[in-house]
Amino acid sequence: MKSSKMVIAVTPTYVRTFQALHLTRVMHPLILVPYDVVWIVVEAGGATNETGLIIAKSGLRTIHVGIDQRMPNTWEDRSKLEVFMRLQALRVVREEKLDGIVMFADDSNMHSMDLFDEIQNVKWFVTVSVGILAHSGNAEEMVMSMGLIVLQIQFFFHL
Repeated sequence: MKSSKMVIAVTPTYVRTFQALHLTRVMHPLILVPYDVVWIVVEAGGATNETGLIIAKSGLRTIHVGIDQRMPNTWEDRSKLEVFMRLQALRVVREEKLDGIVMFADDSNMHSMDLFDEIQNVKWFVTVSVGILAHSGNAEEMVMSMGLIVLQIQFFFHL
């Protein structure tokens, strides 16, 4: 019998009128997941007591992270900040040495229980951080002068 993998759910959020409704919509499926779950909630504008109380009701292992930036008004800027918030959550996964399947459970989405069973079928998954080098001159000359080796990196996802 194979052992189940921990589910690491990442939810970016921010304080707003219907935040409790949105977080509750994410919380209920997570409560019903028959596997170990860690819920990382990253909150724009700093970690608030209100959000902390909402996610504590889940009874799940939660990690509540606040970031200083407030949620912008434009969709484009919101999207950029939400990417940053997800990256913050991935840093927490690394720092806490959490071992499991990371899923992005945005508070504007609903999640089928079938999803949680399906992600248990992931055999292995690799991601690698790749730095972007920006330079106004010839990039090849710069790389050679810095003595760097450039590798082509492939990403794998097997079910």
